[in-house]
Amino acid sequence: MKHDGAGSPGLTREGTFKAMVLFTTKMRDLGWPSLPGLLGGAQTIEGRRCDPAIDVDWAEVLATLADGDYASTGDAMTTEEAYEATFRFLVLQFERRGLEYLDDVVNRLSATASEENAREVAEDWRDSLSGT
Repeated sequence: MKHDGAGSPGLTREGTFKAMVLFTTKMRDLGWPSLPGLLGGAQTIEGRRCDPAIDVDWAEVLATLADGDYASTGDAMTTEEAYEATFRFLVLQFERRGLEYLDDVVNRLSATASEENAREVAEDWRDSLSGT
């Protein structure tokens, strides 16, 4: 598995998005139907996830990424920064888009470019990367 410790590469922006999609799909497939429930377990308090199993699931997603999803330079993000962007994206899906089920989020993530959902996903992802 790839790590982002001292001197290790971080995730590219594209790799971070890919990790977010894979994580969201994995959580749905593991039986987390409720977005608010997942957000409760996935939030970080005092440096730890409320549900420690979330870290294992995130690490498993990172292990599936290709070498091209990682970079040593440029705008690479640490895996923790990528996780935080993923969490912010999911919060936006609940707060901004009113989604309550992970299945709805996964469906939005598979929208084609011509669909309104794709524009909203892109907007929410941009905002999650900037921390807004």
